Amino acid sequence: MADQIRFLAGWMAVQAVPKLAEKVGLPLNLPAEHMIYGMSMDEIQKTLKDYEGVLKKLMNEHNLSWWDIYTNSDVGKERLALAEKMRIDEGDAVLDVGCWRGYFTIALATLCNTVCGLDLMNGFGRRDWWINFRAAMKVLGI
Repeated sequence: MADQIRFLAGWMAVQAVPKLAEKVGLPLNLPAEHMIYGMSMDEIQKTLKDYEGVLKKLMNEHNLSWWDIYTNSDVGKERLALAEKMRIDEGDAVLDVGCWRGYFTIALATLCNTVCGLDLMNGFGRRDWWINFRAAMKVLGI
């Protein structure tokens, strides 16, 4: 669970948490996404940790899944819609070059059996991010 939360924390959580909190009746006292852009880096980091705390609560106490967060975020919705428009089917093999965090790779993996995400990264914390990504994909069966 901790790996999934680390993977989802950040902008995906900022986008999905308000929608999901409303669905389960969880009061939310956090700034809206558009308000975060004017904050200092310290304020942004604190706000993202606050969102991560609500994300943990949603997943642990309200049984919301990784997939619920992904499909309720603008990032997830956009990637899924784009993958659908590409008319990929399960027999296709897809190479996602420049996949960054792999959010589009996930959408592609819902449509076909073979997907490879490739990105050049600077190494600052990326190794741990990929470990969390693999753990999240295992939970999804992807």
